[in-house]
Formats: sequence, C-alpha cells, structure tokens
Amino acid sequence: MAIPREEYKERITNKMVLTEKEINYLAGFIDGDGSIYAKIAQAKDRKFKYAIRVEISLTQKSSRRWFLEKWQKKLGCGKLNYAEESPKKTVDNLIIGQMGKVRELLFLLKNNLMIKKGQAKDAIVLIDKYYKRKNMTLEDFCSVCSLADKITAQNDSIKAENFVTGASVIKELRENNPLK
Repeated sequence: MAIPREEYKERITNKMVLTEKEINYLAGFIDGDGSIYAKIAQAKDRKFKYAIRVEISLTQKSSRRWFLEKWQKKLGCGKLNYAEESPKKTVDNLIIGQMGKVRELLFLLKNNLMIKKGQAKDAIVLIDKYYKRKNMTLEDFCSVCSLADKITAQNDSIKAENFVTGASVIKELRENNPLK
C-alpha cells in the first residue's frame, strides 16, 4: 500500500510533524527572514579544542513575537530572544540550536527551500560528519570547519567577525595539533 506524500513526510520524523502547507510556509519564511549558520567556539574539553554548532534563526518584529511563539510550540524546540537593531527597531529571534532538531528540520525543508537549499544540504552534511567526531581525524575536523565557513558565508547579515572562523581554527590546529 502506497503512503500518501504528506503522510510519508510526517513519518520521516517521529518527533516533528508538519503538514505540507507548514513545510512550504516555513521554507519560505527561512528563505526570507531566516538564517542558517554554523558557529565555531572554543571548547577545551573537546578533542580538537573547538565545538561546532549549526543553528537556524527566524526573525520578526517584536510586535509579532506571538508568531515566533507559535512556531516554537509547533516545532517543540528553540529559544526566543530579543534584539535591538536600532533605537526605533526591535526584533525577536527564534533560534533553533539543538543539532538533532536542526538536522531534522532542515531535512524536512531542504527540497522546499529556494535560496537556502545549498546551505541546508551543507548543514545536514556538517551535522552528520560532526556526530562522528569521536572517530574524527584532524583532516576530517578541518573539513567540517571549512564547511562551517561555507554555510555562514552565504548569509547576508551575519558578519564573519562575530564568530571564530573555520579558516583560523584550521590554521591553529595544523600549527599546534592538539593530538601530538
């Protein structure tokens, strides 16, 4: 018995259940007022002394915070925060940062994204590689750092100076390999 397309999409994930309409809407929302990015941060307890996270951010005027709250509840994840872009303009962001949830959401949306489809596919690859980090070689980790830079570079508003770059991590690791 064939499974109808909408029901199949719901079965791909046992956690996040979105209708076809919601998938289409959310993909358009992320393409327009969202970001997919990768962050690299120091983590002394990690094998290569750095940790990588992939996040999805949805932005709305603060007067429409209710809309982000609706999506937070529907998705079952994410944190809401307030940002002042200028003295007269405030926005709220819904940030989804749990790697499993990010992967799950991007997997559901990737075929419906238009502008950020490449970013979504790269982010899924990065997350899959990063989940295997216990067995990762230095070159594998450097490859993931390069992918993090590629994902973040495709955003219009996120400035590279706000993050540790993959290129700087790669340079440091190759000069001072922590596994020596």
